[in-house]
Amino acid sequence: MLCSFGACLLTLILGVSAPSSYGASRKNDTCGEEVSGLRSCIWVDSTEVRPRQKILAHYRIQNASDREIVLWQSGFWPNNTIVVLNDRGESVKLTKEGRRNLAAFSPGGARNKNFRVQLKPNESIDINTLDLRRFFVLNAPGNYTVGFIYEEYQDGGWQGKLTSNELRFRIR
Repeated sequence: MLCSFGACLLTLILGVSAPSSYGASRKNDTCGEEVSGLRSCIWVDSTEVRPRQKILAHYRIQNASDREIVLWQSGFWPNNTIVVLNDRGESVKLTKEGRRNLAAFSPGGARNKNFRVQLKPNESIDINTLDLRRFFVLNAPGNYTVGFIYEEYQDGGWQGKLTSNELRFRIR
């Protein structure tokens, strides 16, 4: 499971979109396991890319329960991370921007801005689409695995660690 590779966590500074219907705009994805009513799904535009081609990853969190769930959002960085591994299971080197953002990951930590997102049953929230090359050195041809993690311990909302599906992609 990707969540066991704590040493390779990456955090990103991004905004989020408003909650949406779960089925809208999903492409070739499966989701990670449900944890306390939530599921996390990621997908890419293409699972095979050329050198220097953008690797666009999409990320969504869904309320899979029959009750409303509150998430805390304060951009992306305090409670979300990305893990990318090469075909040997090793963490992929971070870019300068990736290293800078890694330091911001702090689930349950102090926040300058924090807002509640209330998800009704079967409602989801789309996180901005990311180009993985901005945060990881992905120059070598080969097979890679990516996963996203939402982890939160703030009072007044969902608490725990939610891991997305593991998604494989190839650089030619």
